[in-house]
Amino acid sequence: MCKTYDKESLYLQNNGGSLDLSTRPQFFGLHNAVDWKNNTLTLVKGCLIMTYLQALDFDHPIFDHLLIDSFSISFWYGTVLNPTALRKFSQHCNTEATTSFYADDDTIFGISLPLVCDIFKNVKTLSLRSSDYAYNRWIQDILRSKKLDLKEFGIGGRFDKLFSFEPDEISQLFQAQNSEFRLILYCLDPPADAVMLIRQKLGTYFKEFQYERSGHIDGVLHIQLGDMNNTTRMWFQVVPETSRVLDNMYYRSV
Repeated sequence: MCKTYDKESLYLQNNGGSLDLSTRPQFFGLHNAVDWKNNTLTLVKGCLIMTYLQALDFDHPIFDHLLIDSFSISFWYGTVLNPTALRKFSQHCNTEATTSFYADDDTIFGISLPLVCDIFKNVKTLSLRSSDYAYNRWIQDILRSKKLDLKEFGIGGRFDKLFSFEPDEISQLFQAQNSEFRLILYCLDPPADAVMLIRQKLGTYFKEFQYERSGHIDGVLHIQLGDMNNTTRMWFQVVPETSRVLDNMYYRSV
């Protein structure tokens, strides 16, 4: 027997050492748990979100009962992920089906854009949002990878390493990608003069603008400074905008 989940998100969670599969995050309880035992198979075609998994969990028997054909893969909330664990996970899924990849926690180590794109060759949206992820000249790795069909890339890190690029490298990156491409930079602990430093670095090269309730989204460099409780957002148009518009944009720089 095979149960298919093609629209719902499924959560694969380490719950006190036990791996559980649920249609809701574990902090809502496991009353929506999926029975993966009893010789049943579970086909996952929607989003698969992994939380609190440890590196050794990717050898767990639960993966023998999952047919992972997900368009979106997420490693969140304390999931420990390194290149070895990622390669193990990739053996359990149809990597060609995945177009969105998110690894957004400070327990992510050594996961680079070239590595992800080598394993998930059809990925179009990629987020590596760890607060200490970015390294010096990270943008050069992207340019050398020759990944030319991205629509969105998000990266987090410390201010000095996150902005260890030259404006012309940003232009090269956007010009090499899909016309819908946008880049998002996340810095949780920026210096007090971060906005001034960013404008000094980018302001003479790219047009800065603000969103109201809607706006164009293509060819945009989006910078997010601070945490959810104190956020400053900046936007720069890097390449000519397209006619695509995203409605209900409530973000505004402060």
